[in-house]
Amino acid sequence: MNLKKQFLLISLIQLTWACDSGNSIHYQPALLQLEDSLEQTPQKTLHALWLMDTTAFRPEDRQLYHYIAYKGAMLLPDEKNPKPEELKASIGYFREKGDSARLYQLYYYLGQVYTGHFAWLRASNSFAEARKYAGQNPRRVFQAKLGEAYVYRFKMMYKEEETCLEQALQIARSLSDRNLKDRARYELSVLYLHQKRYADANRVLSQVVSRPEGEQPALFRASCFRELGRSFLRMGQPDSALVCLGEALCLDNSRGQRQECSVLRGESFLRLHRFDEAEETLMDSINLQDHRHKAAVYRTMSQLMQEKGNFKSASYYLEQSLLYRDSLDYDNHEEYMGNLNAFQEHDRQQRELAQAEEAYTRRTSRFYQAINVFGLFVLVSLLLFIRTYRKKKKIQEQLYEEHNSRLDLMARQQAAELKLLQEKKEKEAMEIEKLNQSINFYKRLNTLTIPILMKTQNAQGAIHLEEEEWDIIVKNTDACFDGFTTRLKKRFPDLTLDEIRFACLLKMEFSIHMLSNIYHIAKPSISRKKMRLKEKMGIGDMNLDDFIQQF
Repeated sequence: MNLKKQFLLISLIQLTWACDSGNSIHYQPALLQLEDSLEQTPQKTLHALWLMDTTAFRPEDRQLYHYIAYKGAMLLPDEKNPKPEELKASIGYFREKGDSARLYQLYYYLGQVYTGHFAWLRASNSFAEARKYAGQNPRRVFQAKLGEAYVYRFKMMYKEEETCLEQALQIARSLSDRNLKDRARYELSVLYLHQKRYADANRVLSQVVSRPEGEQPALFRASCFRELGRSFLRMGQPDSALVCLGEALCLDNSRGQRQECSVLRGESFLRLHRFDEAEETLMDSINLQDHRHKAAVYRTMSQLMQEKGNFKSASYYLEQSLLYRDSLDYDNHEEYMGNLNAFQEHDRQQRELAQAEEAYTRRTSRFYQAINVFGLFVLVSLLLFIRTYRKKKKIQEQLYEEHNSRLDLMARQQAAELKLLQEKKEKEAMEIEKLNQSINFYKRLNTLTIPILMKTQNAQGAIHLEEEEWDIIVKNTDACFDGFTTRLKKRFPDLTLDEIRFACLLKMEFSIHMLSNIYHIAKPSISRKKMRLKEKMGIGDMNLDDFIQQF
């Protein structure tokens, strides 16, 4: 046995080495430290990354270097997003290495980039890949849910977006992570603003910004204050909107933040009839704006000039707003159509790339598989030799024991069959006896009751029963059926005397014809009478006659 354990241990070590030698990657510690600190201090981390000397980097270090740069660019609003081709190159490398954590992050960023380019189908595919690599990690699943919500938002599928965000919020609650809960609530507030549910957005954002300032990233908190200001503005509270927008600019004075806040602050000043401040705010920021924000600025300036009574300037600014809006719509339409037409080609290329990568992975792993197979072959051969030698000594004993076991089993089966047959005969005899007793019983009951009924039958066949005769029928029923009416009253206390008497007649299995003569009504009326009694007793799908007979 010791020799067997030694061989097993050697084989396991060999298998472990074969698997690890193909996938183990060692990066520079400095890069790993920068990756760990990126989410907390993205600006500082990126600055340190640009200062690194990359001339001595190995290929795997360069890949991690680019990965950190892409991740930092996605975290900072003023940084230029990486191109899809750059992200795909990194995806190819980390897929080869089987690095699911970084693959998840890269696919998620790729989905965000495609979303910004209005390539919804590619974005949806990228988020689906991210969800695949998220596995059972709740934090990755949370982020993947946010990615799916982005696609639904731009498709204007608000119900599906809200479902994704509610699921993300539930994951954050299960993790008791306040930052994740704040992130999910922020995305929900953006959805509410799109749906013009301004009060709901204001309520959710107020919860988020109520936390102390140091507990949240400054950029995220600035975005929350900006959207809170937007909700106040839409709710007709421009003074509160100005306070929130000021907080947002204090926390984040980046170009993108100034673009958003300048338009909102200009609208707030306009609502407060502070026209000079509104005009100054809007015109000072006009050079910072892109086409979308310029269209919004000119539209607000047109409203401002209308309030001032300068309709000529209002008309000019309105024309400028329409010009930028039409230009923006045309650009977006062209980009969307280009993405849509290129999707099939992209999908084909992706399939070919996946097939090529799969083939390369198979070729790479064959060598390690050969080592594993050889080691397993040696181990299995040794184990088979030992087991075959021992089994030869036990074959006769096992055959003898199996033969005896079969004989014992057959004997037990025969005994069980005889016992079952005997029990079946006894049961049949008891049923016959019970049937005979039931026949004698009903003969006795009819002997007692039918003469009473027949004495009151007139020439037309109608039967007239007096109270004394009804009492005799009830007493006979109780005597023959173990206090039938007493048990019936206890079970159904709401039954009337007439209904109890009717139940007694049913218990004695009187025909519908006989019941029709007793109650002086037609046979269909007897059936309806049964139905009403069944409903009052609350009997389900069971027939009333069967229920009375079994009661």
